Amino acid sequence: MSHFCMMRHEAPADTFRRVATEQLQFAITLCRSSADDPDRVTHEIRKCTKRIRSLLRLFRSGLGEAAYKTEMLRFRDISTLLAPHRLSRVNLDTTIRVAAEKHTGLDPVALAGFAETLQADHLRYTEDLLASGLHADAGVLLEASVLWGIPENLSADFQMVSKQIARSQRACRKKLEILERQYSAEAMHELRKAVKNMWYQLTLVRTLWPPVLGSTIHQLDMLAEKLGRDHDLHEMVLFLQNRDSNLPGSVPAGMTDFLQRKRLAQKKFILSLSGKLAVEKPTALAVRLEGYYKRL
Repeated sequence: MSHFCMMRHEAPADTFRRVATEQLQFAITLCRSSADDPDRVTHEIRKCTKRIRSLLRLFRSGLGEAAYKTEMLRFRDISTLLAPHRLSRVNLDTTIRVAAEKHTGLDPVALAGFAETLQADHLRYTEDLLASGLHADAGVLLEASVLWGIPENLSADFQMVSKQIARSQRACRKKLEILERQYSAEAMHELRKAVKNMWYQLTLVRTLWPPVLGSTIHQLDMLAEKLGRDHDLHEMVLFLQNRDSNLPGSVPAGMTDFLQRKRLAQKKFILSLSGKLAVEKPTALAVRLEGYYKRL
């Protein structure tokens, strides 16, 4: 599979067809080999759907609303289909990381036992997933995508792409403003989705000027990772609260409070880095990208 990026001197419409096809082919290959490493397959398929959705947003006006909405729904459904399996793995990994930390104030024996319980639960869940053929169901949805037949005369130019990237940055700025006004897990998650989308889109055009765009992409990657970790911790807290409600005493004492403190500890870094990345105005970003493109 080629890199998720625009090739030098490649027309935007050609980039769309090539990248969309590569992502679809890669995801379908994963679906057909799910028994080899189910956790990796689930994670990689969901990453493919996110890349494709970011691509769809860039070329929305060229695709037309009908195709855009149909395909956005398709790839959202595929991601949602596999989300519970991914969350099961994330909860297990979060518990393992907490158990490996020092000075948590938590009972290490209780943590180790809880990790073993989640490991067994996840293995059973994965076996059920493979038996149900959920990855095959995802493959059927992928094969039915209209993106396989995107016409040669797709209406697309780089100005359309640059304006969409500007809109993505504007969305990041708005999500950050909402978060700064009132901190919440939902606002943090919305910012995460906006940042991830912009990260994918700038990654796609990074070949315009790798040294300059690479720095911004790296910072977006760091921010997305921190926001992703915050989301994982929040989901884990909800999972622990629900589990403790249904099975009192099954969650290690103090674990929920510990995870909440970890979330608050990284809040300052997230807001600081988000603010730095939101300094440039969206229109200025679009003009800058168009300038890079003209000088290829």
